[in-house]
Amino acid sequence: MKRASLMTLATNAVARRRMLRYIVGMPAIGLQTRTVLGAEFSEVLEGKTLQFPRDHGAHPDYRTEWWYLTGWLDTGQQPFGFQVTFFRSRTIHSQVNPSRFAPTQLLFAHVALADPQARSLEHDQRSARAGFNHASFSTESTDLQIGDWRLRQLDAQQYQCVIRAKGFSLQLSLQATQPIWLQGAAGHSRKGPLPPQASYYYSRPQMSVRAELQSGNKSARSQPESPRLLNGVAWLDHEWSSQVLDPEASGWDWVGLNLNNGDALMAFRIRRASSTGPTGSTRPSGTSGRSSPPDFDGPINRFRTSAIRSSSFRGGGGDRRAPEWTIRLKWRSASAPEH
Repeated sequence: MKRASLMTLATNAVARRRMLRYIVGMPAIGLQTRTVLGAEFSEVLEGKTLQFPRDHGAHPDYRTEWWYLTGWLDTGQQPFGFQVTFFRSRTIHSQVNPSRFAPTQLLFAHVALADPQARSLEHDQRSARAGFNHASFSTESTDLQIGDWRLRQLDAQQYQCVIRAKGFSLQLSLQATQPIWLQGAAGHSRKGPLPPQASYYYSRPQMSVRAELQSGNKSARSQPESPRLLNGVAWLDHEWSSQVLDPEASGWDWVGLNLNNGDALMAFRIRRASSTGPTGSTRPSGTSGRSSPPDFDGPINRFRTSAIRSSSFRGGGGDRRAPEWTIRLKWRSASAPEH
């Protein structure tokens, strides 16, 4: 994976963590059962067989769901990194409430674009209740929309993403090059000590990307630049659950690596005071959707930080630190930002 997309992951970690903490953790009451303040949510059960194309779509009976797209774009110099995430959150409001104004399903989206040469990070976000022809999701395939932001699946292998953000516009055409990668035990990924603390989770690594990037639309007075046509590589995660984190968890670190030889590696750890051990999976290039656990050589450790400047952060500017950690495997070593 190129440095730019690693930088995007690191510098966007704070905003995405806040959003995940809000969506996954609201409300904290009743997380040990499938009933939360009177609302019933579907549970994640081991042994379920994921069905495609249906499971590319949304799962509105579950509490939390997200589609997480990261990658890099070749500029001929240092590549740009990008990240686009769409979240769906089912609330505790009755799903049979006939009012169109009832916020039964919420949608959130976040985008980030990192330019390591300019040491800059542009980012934007959207949120809306589903409905009113403004925000929607499909249960048949990947198709999410908030205003003029949209991520959709064109067929079994192709996706399209259109984002018109403050400061830039990004249009992505993505092509899957490998089979669907079921994470954990056939798509069942444990995230805590109790069986319900799990998610259904699959990945699409090593996706080829064609992008049209246009900068300069920060205000009505600014003149947008001519669109740039770029190519790159991306990683798409789709995950859904009704309770993911144990109340004792203090954080969640994740990394997905598209390796230069076509292999892929995913690793994460749920941080607790008593345990920091990582888990994850690897898949050689060209194999089926099955994965194997990586042979970790010691724990995942944070080892340094790197500075990046963003005019979009609080206070109108200033340096922020992007924490990084390293993963050591017995067959290779790679470093990646904490996420």
